[in-house]
Amino acid sequence: MSDVCASVIFNISGVVQGVGFRPFVSRIAQKYRICGRVINKGAFVEVIAQGESEMLEKFAAALKNEAPVRADIVNIERQTALLPRMSEFVIAESEGDKGEIFIPPDIATCPACRK
Repeated sequence: MSDVCASVIFNISGVVQGVGFRPFVSRIAQKYRICGRVINKGAFVEVIAQGESEMLEKFAAALKNEAPVRADIVNIERQTALLPRMSEFVIAESEGDKGEIFIPPDIATCPACRK
């Protein structure tokens, strides 16, 4: 088994902080058997995804079409890269990055989020 594999990197911008976006990404990664990570970079959320091509396409569609109700995705950039092979999907600790950040005002937890 090779130490590197084809990976898809998604940079997702918009209202993706404070709305349960990273746990959502982790849940759909598990659903589609994706390994990798999600990390809040400040101005955007970065997702590194590794898996079977069919599952990666389903995962990519879910990122856009099944996002939490309070999320508002403005843009999804997608690129491929050869990266070290990952064995699980993790929510990584946030990093500070420069750029415009969209943070929603404090809102009550909605019924869907409680589930």
